[in-house]
Amino acid sequence: MDIQYYVSLFWRRKFIILATTLATLVPAVMYAQSLEPIYRSYATLRFSTSLTGDQTWVSYDIDYTERIVNTYTALATTGPVLDVVRQRVGTEDLPTITVAGITSTELIAITVEGSDPELNTDVANALGDILTERDIDMFRDDTGSSQQILEDLRAGTTAEIQLLQVNLNGLEEGSNAAIATQARINLLEQRFQALDDQVTALTFVQSTRDQQVNFIERAIVPHSPEGPNGTLFIILGAMAGFAGGIALSLLFHMNDDRMYTHEEIKSTVTSPIIGRLPKYKVHNVLDMFAAERGKFEREMLRRVATQVKLVLRDLDNIQGKPILMVTSASTGEGKTSFVSGLSLALKDLGMNPLVVDGDLRRPTIHTLFEVPNQMGLSDYIARDVNDLNILINKSAVDVLPAGEQGEMSNHLGMVAQQLFKTLRFDISDAYDIIVVDSPPYFAVSDTTIMIDYVDAVLPVLWRKRSTYTLAEKLDIELNERDVTVIGFIENNANLSQEKSQYRRYRRKFKRSKQARSRVHRQGPNMVQPMAEDETIPTRPMAPLDETVYPPPAVPSDDARVQ
Repeated sequence: MDIQYYVSLFWRRKFIILATTLATLVPAVMYAQSLEPIYRSYATLRFSTSLTGDQTWVSYDIDYTERIVNTYTALATTGPVLDVVRQRVGTEDLPTITVAGITSTELIAITVEGSDPELNTDVANALGDILTERDIDMFRDDTGSSQQILEDLRAGTTAEIQLLQVNLNGLEEGSNAAIATQARINLLEQRFQALDDQVTALTFVQSTRDQQVNFIERAIVPHSPEGPNGTLFIILGAMAGFAGGIALSLLFHMNDDRMYTHEEIKSTVTSPIIGRLPKYKVHNVLDMFAAERGKFEREMLRRVATQVKLVLRDLDNIQGKPILMVTSASTGEGKTSFVSGLSLALKDLGMNPLVVDGDLRRPTIHTLFEVPNQMGLSDYIARDVNDLNILINKSAVDVLPAGEQGEMSNHLGMVAQQLFKTLRFDISDAYDIIVVDSPPYFAVSDTTIMIDYVDAVLPVLWRKRSTYTLAEKLDIELNERDVTVIGFIENNANLSQEKSQYRRYRRKFKRSKQARSRVHRQGPNMVQPMAEDETIPTRPMAPLDETVYPPPAVPSDDARVQ
């Protein structure tokens, strides 16, 4: 199986694929149109890396900065913060807010998503302002309270040192009390120096953290929505429908027993396909062989008729008039239409066929040739008429209709031998061939009865309608019978290339015919006389060959006689 096979397969099921695609595409379009546009506003904040140390040395505390970023990110969407945002923007229904730190940076991205672009922008900027102003107690750093404690300790230490200095002045120099007081003063001075260093460091750190958060980019009102992508929904819907159509096509194909191509028919039957006919409508068989209609179909039928004539001519065991039976595996395969066309084509070839409607249950031949059907073959089977010649009707070709006593098909087996003997020997000698239109082979038993008394069988198949099973079974059973199978006829064949060649040939024929007609109409006047001083232009002639050839031999009288 190649690509062309699958292309033709899906082309046959194109309406299934189209229907499933539309079935999913229409809801997808309706859903895409019903979606509200989504706008997004973006704001960006920056957290400066935290510093540690004092005026003499500085260290960047990256871990602390990461913790602060994570803390702000988590707290930005908590209830108290959002309550402040609601108060600032004046609405209770906030759009979707997303706050996230950008990896490996000092940045926090605020994204607000909703159907109102102006509200989105106000919410993003309000939340950024709250984070930068740090006007909520939960955002205050703990350095303030630490610094206050240290300053209180430093002040207490200073007061204690001053008190001890006063006491030391009242003590005797060199006394044990003076020595102990001086030691205590020295210890407190060391504590004071340490506290003073810590306060100075905290003051430096606090000064660096006061401006730690600031706006990098404030949100602006978006002018175009960022979602939802309606086009994407439509494309996905169409793709899903198309894929479903492909799957349904394959499922139908797996359960479809019909033959769709010439190659499939050719590979199914062992007998040759001697004729391929295009699809044609036959309401009146005479129309197909009219002067200006059905020319291509007529040519195809003549080709089949020629092969039938040659095959029957080569059969040695024919006694009397040759009888050709046309049948099919099932109904609706164009068997009767082919019989009518074949009989007219045989007549075009100089033969005089007699068409016999052997389908007693569903006679049709009489309608195509426009002959009466009040009496026919069934009357002969019923013994109401003893001479078949009086039942024949004249038309474009002579027709022996089936008659109206269809129930006589039940008695066909008893009179079949005598009937076909009469057709072969007692019918007028004016007929060259008897063409029998039989019922479908597997529909009733009439065809299996008649087939033993005919000389050749011509089975008919209809492309896109005949099934593998019945075609193969018909081919096997016909070849097992003692009858000549001329070959299969493929109805509804794809003959576009052949028809194109035929039309091209017809156009060239018409042009050449018109040219000959113009020459004939103009006659001798088409050659204009030459003027007296006019000369015919010539070109130099090649030198003559001076070789002398012997004269041709003249046959003798004996040779002429032979």
